[in-house]
Amino acid sequence: MFLGSVLLMSWAGCDVEPPTREELAEVDEAEGELAEGEAAEDAGGAEDQGVLPGLPDLTTGPRSSAANYFTPVGTHDTFNCSKIAGWVKDGDTTAPTWVTIDRYAPYPYGEHVATVLADLYRADLPFADKYHGFSINTPASLKTGEVETIYIHGINVDGDGNWDVNANSPLLSGTGKSFCCGTKCLKPDVQNP
Repeated sequence: MFLGSVLLMSWAGCDVEPPTREELAEVDEAEGELAEGEAAEDAGGAEDQGVLPGLPDLTTGPRSSAANYFTPVGTHDTFNCSKIAGWVKDGDTTAPTWVTIDRYAPYPYGEHVATVLADLYRADLPFADKYHGFSINTPASLKTGEVETIYIHGINVDGDGNWDVNANSPLLSGTGKSFCCGTKCLKPDVQNP
């Protein structure tokens, strides 16, 4: 099953679909060999090239989803000792999307703090559907007594509201906010622009 786990983690941004559980089980049962009944030419001559059959070409860029036309928009409104809040909307759907929160630097260079569903009502949003807000209590891990900076990405979803791992998930407007909260801060609960 380890091989299957590695394969599933490497599919984002590839031009082929990941194998089904049944296909992975066939490979596991054959201990890495092609399952019975499959011809070598079905693997595209991969054995001759020294490449495991079924692995994607990782040199190609991500494919675009036909049902994903818009990138998320939103704002990182608040970051203080009490809460982290804002809103995000993906124009592909009225369904809520998610945000990811990282500290020190934007994803993938920062340290992941949280993933939050943005499904709270926000009367101030300029959309007919207003359930795109998010708010969480500031985690204790960010109350260090040192200045902490966080970055929030709006997660790109397809037309059905599913996370589209092949699409761009941009930073929200106003993100990169810093604050200091804890006993070592000169002025606790200070939010810096």
